[in-house]
Amino acid sequence: MDRKPELTCPKCKYPKTKTAKTCYRCRGHNRVAREATLEPAIDRKDINKIVDSIKIKPKMTNEEKNVLFRNKVLVELLYITSARITEVLSLKKENFDFKTPKSSNYLIRKMKNQKNKKNPTKIIPIPKSDRFTKDIKNYVERLPDNDSYLFYQRKKVFGWTYQRINKPMHRSTAFRMIKKLDSDIWCHWFRHQRLSHLAENLTDRQLIGISGHRSSQNLEHYVRLNPSAYENLIPTE
Repeated sequence: MDRKPELTCPKCKYPKTKTAKTCYRCRGHNRVAREATLEPAIDRKDINKIVDSIKIKPKMTNEEKNVLFRNKVLVELLYITSARITEVLSLKKENFDFKTPKSSNYLIRKMKNQKNKKNPTKIIPIPKSDRFTKDIKNYVERLPDNDSYLFYQRKKVFGWTYQRINKPMHRSTAFRMIKKLDSDIWCHWFRHQRLSHLAENLTDRQLIGISGHRSSQNLEHYVRLNPSAYENLIPTE
């Protein structure tokens, strides 16, 4: 029996999967090059505009409203947690602690920390006063049980209705959704923006606790301060 020809990357001829356009090495190089040319972080108001572009209209069906609200909360969590997309998609209802009366923050406990073997989980604070927190809390409390994934898979049944599957949404689904909002942004872009905003008030050690990095050297690839954050601090004659 003849073997099927091995699929190779058109750029470097390295083996690739059937569905991918290029191999994982070229995709990684593209991501590194893209992140190396990142511009300074935009204002928080511009982040709010991206979220507000997801508009839920009264004439929509309940299914359409639920999908758009899910997309909105996904974008809000990508920013406010400064987490990787896989870490956000792995969140369950049980990770959220809304019973913190003496604190100004809610907590996400035991959140997956993807690239740090020494600290495989992390705790992320969510400010109660942040405008995104209301949507996140509302969405989480709607979930039926503590073992429910926030962003679960949806399977089409009989061609017209959707059945819920308690498995995390696939990353490619999230990528497509973000690209529909703006072709110039991607999931990891929100991580850069949030860490750059937090860097204006937090130390490197505090940032590491939120980002999940192993050292402060890795933060150099993420933090792109806006000049307005330090222009007034520069001494003049």
